[in-house]
Amino acid sequence: MNYLNKKLMGCLGLEKLDKDEREIIEYSLRQFEKSLLGFSIALLVSYLMGIFIAGLYYIFAFSILRVYTGGYHAKKEYNCAFISFAVLLFSLALIKAPFMSFPICAITGLLCVAAIIGFAPVANANRKISLREKKVFKLRAVMISVTIYFTLFVAEHYENLSFVRSAAAVLISTAILLLAGLITNEKNEKRSV
Repeated sequence: MNYLNKKLMGCLGLEKLDKDEREIIEYSLRQFEKSLLGFSIALLVSYLMGIFIAGLYYIFAFSILRVYTGGYHAKKEYNCAFISFAVLLFSLALIKAPFMSFPICAITGLLCVAAIIGFAPVANANRKISLREKKVFKLRAVMISVTIYFTLFVAEHYENLSFVRSAAAVLISTAILLLAGLITNEKNEKRSV
C-alpha cells in the first residue's frame, strides 16, 4: 500500500482495526485511487482534445450505465486498464468525428438501446448476479439508456452536436462491451463443456 493510503489510514485511526477489516479498507482505498486516476486521465484527454464538457458528460453517463449493463471484463488488471483506455479514446474520437451527424447518432443510438434492452445485464466470472439483481439491473439499464438516448434529441434541439455525439458514444461503447461480454461468456461456456 502506498504512502498516502497509509497516512490516511493513520489519520482515521484505522490501523487499530483487525487484519481482515484493514485489508478490506486498504483494497477499497486502492480501488478508489485507481478510479480517481482513470477519471483524471479521461478528463485530461478530453481537455486536450478540446471536448472537455462533452467528455465529462460521456464519462459520467458511461460510468453509470456500465454498472447496470455489465459486459466484457478483462481477467487481468493491466488488460482492463488498456481496454478501458482504448474504449475511452474510441469514444472521444467519435465525439470529435465529423461523420457523426445527428441522423447517424440517432440511428446507431437506437440500435444500441435495442441491444441494451435485449441483452443487459451480462454477468461475468468476476461478478455473478442473482435473478433478483438481474431484474433490477435490467430495469435500471433500460431506464438509463433510454434517458441517454433522449438527451441526444435534447442536445440536437439546442444545436449542441458534441453532446449529441457524446450521448451516442456512451450508447455505442456500452453496447460494444455488452456484446463482447456475451461472446466471451459463450466461448467460456463452450470450453467448459
